[in-house]
Amino acid sequence: MKEVGVTLRGLRREPAFAALSILLVAIGIGLTSAVFTLLWQVVYEQLPVPQPSRVFVLDTNVTHVGRSESDAIAAVFSAPMYRYLNQHFAGGAAARHSQLVNMETPQGPNHLRAELVSGNLFDTLRVKPILGRTILPVDDAGSNPAQVAILSYHFWQEAFGGTVTAWNSSIRVNAVPFRIVGVLPQSFTGLVAGEAPQIYLPYP
Repeated sequence: MKEVGVTLRGLRREPAFAALSILLVAIGIGLTSAVFTLLWQVVYEQLPVPQPSRVFVLDTNVTHVGRSESDAIAAVFSAPMYRYLNQHFAGGAAARHSQLVNMETPQGPNHLRAELVSGNLFDTLRVKPILGRTILPVDDAGSNPAQVAILSYHFWQEAFGGTVTAWNSSIRVNAVPFRIVGVLPQSFTGLVAGEAPQIYLPYP
C-alpha cells in the first residue's frame, strides 16, 4: 500500500505524465481486445452457418504471372469451371467476390463493403433471411443480373433503423438502381474473418 501511495502522489505532481500514462494503458487494452477478437474469429470461431463443418473453400496453387506475391494466392476460377464444380461437387458450389462500392444517400456517397455472390450462395450455406428473400439463381442468370440487393442485419439497423419499410425500397449503388429484397440474420456476418459485408448483390 505504501508503494501505491507514493505512485499516486507522484502522478498528482505530474498531471501531464499521468494523463499520458493512462492514455497509453487505455490504448494498449483497446488494441489487445481488438487483436484478440480478430484472432478468435480467424482461429477459433466457426463460420456463421448452420453446418460449418460441411463448408469447404476451394483454392488453387497457380501463380498468376505479373501479380505481386501477396495477391498471387487468390483463388480465381473461370465461369465454366464454376458451373462444372457446381454440377459435380456434392452439395453444390457457390461463388463470391468482395469489393468496395458507393451507395448514394442524401448526405452524399456512403462507402460500403459489398459481396457479389452467385444466386445459390445462401441456399448452399443454408442461410435464411429474416426479411424478404435472398439472392436466387434466377437473379444471376444470363449476362444481365437482376438489380436486387440484400442487406446485412447490422447495416439494416444502422442505415434503415431496422424498419420493415426498407424491404422493397430502392437504393443506388455505383449510380445503378437496386431494389432491396431481403435482410440477413444477425448471426451471419460474412465468410471472411474481419470483413463484414454490408450489402450483397448478384454476381455479374
